This record gives sequence, C-alpha cells and structure tokens, in this order.
Amino acid sequence: MLKRKTFSKTRQSLPTQHAPKAMHQHTSTIEFLGVGKSGNGDRFIKRRIGEDVALISVAKLFAQPNDEFVRLQRAGVTLLLPDARREFTKRVQDEAGKEPTFQVATQPGLLGGRFHFPDDAVSKGVSCVEFYPDERHADVYRKFHRAGTRQGWMNLCALSRGNSRLVLGYALASCGPICAAFGLEPPGVQFVALPGSGKSTAAKIPSAMWGWDLTPGALHGFGSSWQAKPAALENIAAACNHTLLFLDEMSQASAKGVESIMMIAQGQGTARYTELHRQTWCEPLLSTSNKSVVAIMRALGFGFDAAYVDRLMDIPSPTGSGCFFEDLHGFPDLAGYEARLRELAENNHGWAGRMLAAGFTRALRSDRDQLKGFVVARRDGYKRAAANIAARKRDLVRVHGRFATIYAAGCVAIRFGILPFTGAELLAAVLKCERAHVAFIDQELGIAAAPSNASGVVAAPAATTGPAQQPFDQLKRFINAGGFLDLRGDDPILPLAEEPIGYIGEHDRRKEYWLTNRQFEAVAGGKREGQQLKAQLVKVGLLSTEQRGAGLGLVVKRPVPGVDNRARVVAIRAARQKQAKALQAERQSASR
Repeated sequence: MLKRKTFSKTRQSLPTQHAPKAMHQHTSTIEFLGVGKSGNGDRFIKRRIGEDVALISVAKLFAQPNDEFVRLQRAGVTLLLPDARREFTKRVQDEAGKEPTFQVATQPGLLGGRFHFPDDAVSKGVSCVEFYPDERHADVYRKFHRAGTRQGWMNLCALSRGNSRLVLGYALASCGPICAAFGLEPPGVQFVALPGSGKSTAAKIPSAMWGWDLTPGALHGFGSSWQAKPAALENIAAACNHTLLFLDEMSQASAKGVESIMMIAQGQGTARYTELHRQTWCEPLLSTSNKSVVAIMRALGFGFDAAYVDRLMDIPSPTGSGCFFEDLHGFPDLAGYEARLRELAENNHGWAGRMLAAGFTRALRSDRDQLKGFVVARRDGYKRAAANIAARKRDLVRVHGRFATIYAAGCVAIRFGILPFTGAELLAAVLKCERAHVAFIDQELGIAAAPSNASGVVAAPAATTGPAQQPFDQLKRFINAGGFLDLRGDDPILPLAEEPIGYIGEHDRRKEYWLTNRQFEAVAGGKREGQQLKAQLVKVGLLSTEQRGAGLGLVVKRPVPGVDNRARVVAIRAARQKQAKALQAERQSASR
C-alpha cells in the first residue's frame, strides 16, 4: 500500500512540471499567428503581444538580431538574458519551418495586385500581403502620413494652375506606380534658381501627394536633404519605392553625393558583405539646387557628362517671372503665395497618393493592356509634340522619353481624378519645362541659342519663290509641319507651342487652324505681310471673320480648353477642293 501511494503522488506532480508556463518561461506572452514569405524568399513570423500585432524577420534574427529584440522590447517583452533569447529563438525556429500562408512586402509599392504603404495595418484581412517596416527606413516611413480631404487637395492644385513648374511637379510625383508597372525608366528633375525664388516650395508642394513630415520644425515636406552619405541616400531611396524621392538643395552635396545621381537613377544600392540583400527601388527623383548639375560637376572637377545631365534634368525659373512661378494668383508677393500653398499642403497631404495608387491598381487588375496602351499612346504623342525641340550638341532622345513619361503619368492622374488639370494644360506645362531645360543647359555649356523672331518661334526659312508668294508658302509649310493641338477629340495630346497657339478646332462643322495674331504675322513675315495674307485668305474663303459694327473682324473668338474660353485667334479654314483651286489661282495672280 505504501508503494502504491508514493507512485500516485509522483503521477500527480508530472503536470505541474510540464505546464506551458514552465516551457515558455520568458516568452509566454508572445503568440505566433502564422508564417509569411517575401519576394526574395525570406521568412517572417506574425506575432501578437496583447493587442500589438507585427512581423518578425527570421533573416534579421540571423544577421541583426538586436533589431528584432528592440522591437519586442517596444511591445513590452524584454529579452536581455541569454536563456530568454535562446527560448525565443527556439520558438521562432520551430514556427519558421511551417508552410507560408501570406506574402510580405518589405518596401512601399506594388505587390500582389495592390499598392502597399508603411502604415498598412497587419492582420486586418484585407490582403494576402502584409508589410514589414525596415528599421533603416523609419525616418522616411513616418512621413507617409495622410490628412485632409479630396476638396482640400483640389484647392491646392487649383492654386497651382498656370505655374508650369508646379504642374510638372505634380505629374512627376505621379510617375512611381506607372514606371514600376510598365518597366519605364523613372525620370529625374531638378529645379534650379537662386535662394528665395520659391524653387524649394515648387518641389515641396507636389511631394505632398505622398505624405508630409509632421515633426516640429521640419522643412522638407515629404522630402529629405541631399546632405547625407551615399549609404543614407540609399536608405531614403529604398524607403520611397514606387512613390517620389524629393531631395532638397543638391548644391550642398559632396562629390560622392553627385555620383549618387547615377546610383539613384539605376535603382539599386551598393552590394555590401554586411547586408543580406542589395537595396533596390524605382521612383522619380525631384531635386532642388542653387546651381545646375553642369556647374556642380564642373566645380567638383568633373567634366561634362550627358549621362548625369539627362538623368537629373535642370529646369530654371520661368523667363521673365522674377521667381519660380508665373502666376501668384492675386497674392501681393511671393511670400504670401508660398505661405498659402504650404498651409494647404500641410492640411491636405498623402490623400492623393493613396487615391492614385488605388485607382491605378484597380485599372491594372481589370485591364492591364488597356491601361498600358493609354500610357504608351500619351508617351508617343508627347514625343511627336516635342520633336521640334532640339539642342545644339546633345542627343535629346532620352530627354524626350523622360519628359514623355512625366506627361503620361500626369494624364493617368487626371484620368483617376487626382489632378484637376486639362490635358492641354498639362502638355503645355511639360513642353515649356523641356524647352527651358534644353535652352538652360545650352547656356550652361556656352552654346548660343537658335535664332528666333520676336514671337519666340524659330524663324521660318525664306521661300524660294517671289515676294508675293512667300507668305502663302510660309503659312503652308507652318501648317503642314504638323504638331498642332487637336482640340476636336476628348483627349488632346499633340501641342507644340508653349503659348496658346497652334490649335486645330472646329467651328460651324468646319475644321480650322487657330493661331494668335502675333504668331500669324510672324509666320507671314511681318505685320504688313500678315494683313496682305489675311486679305488674300478672305478672298478665297479660307479665313473666318466676324462682323464688328460696320467693319469685318479678321481676328475671331474661339474656345481653347484650359487656356481661354474666348481666345482671340486667326482662324484659317481647312481648304476644300474648290477653295484649293481658288487659292492656286490667287497665288498665280499674285506672282504676275
């Protein structure tokens, strides 16, 4: 009986020795919820501590374990002693061997048919992809903040209307998802002007599409400073993946900083033996500087290199504006205008980027080919429109292509209701900025500009026929050269001029070519020649007129979307067969 009693006591004590608390003495508050895998094969454990749910990187427990233990400490579990860490590591090892049930995004951007942000909630059940925020990117991730309303964002864009650099900035900020989805090279733009001109504001405001730095005293909006080591720039670039990289004041960068232009454009960081994987990214670059890339490279002892200049395209202040904006929208000075822009951006940021990402990914899932065709058509249209922009000693094929991507991305943002501009407004702004870039770099290289007439349009070549025929010939060559913005469709894509001239419209069911009076006279060869040409066009029925009192007006009003609903233009009717014969007879009569 005594032995049986002793055996019974032993059996009763066994459950106490193997209770769950004894098995997980240091990590009993940690619950594992599943296993995920990133694109490069790294495994992640979803864990819960109380109400806090997050991911644990198994790879980092090998390479940089302290980062993961610090994260646990923030959640309330402190594992300082070796026994505690061994217990945790053993549990992770057992869990990591299970079959993964979800994907893990380690950067912002497109993955699994959805666009992921650093503030995406974990374990909400809205996606099969969850986000792991890398500690190296924490300073950037806190800027992915959203505030305000759609109307507030639209008010900000409306206040930007008429300012080509701001409009370009919004389109550039829209490039990230488009470049990532369709393999386009992300463009880089640098606003160049003296301090106090508003160039930093012109870059900061469009960057608000993706977020804003709410840290007291922060100066860069969603951006960062060029004053950083290359490794830090890599971390910043990787953290902005598929969104926008905004770096302020490049003129303060070192030689290694300048070399980072190529590193950023190529989309991958330096391969280091201390890191498991090389960092990669794909996003447009928006920079500001007091000096051009050419001037900075020259000061640092570099020679001219088009590879750098083409990848970070300098754009100066608009000619004759006195600052970086053409239109202050009624504000008495630049300071007041900038203050209002900043106020709207601070109160309405991050919203537009998320709406763009949501609309783009929905369209990508529903009809990828149609969306890609939309982007390709606008890029091709822009390149045709920019064909007459030429540099004296540079091949602009890459430049045209990068500005074409900016234009196409802006069209996508317009399509999804993110930007309230018209296609004509956007295209005029992008073309104006490309012209300014080309002329500015020629000037920096000491190359004389191409000769132009008073209207700012490159002078037409002299005709080989007699003086009386010359205006007819020049006008014909000007129209046949193409590149007019066709306003007759719903989505115009082909303007050439930066002024509201060179349009194709329709009036009374008749196709017309619309030019400003100044442009018409420039093409004809002067004011007197222009008057003579108008009279000849009226005689054969090829010039639209309107009654003005007892006289006849040879300049008429026509609606130009996004420019002027009552623009005054010289409206030249497309010739029909009968009028073409009359025109030929008039030319022959004029030549005798």
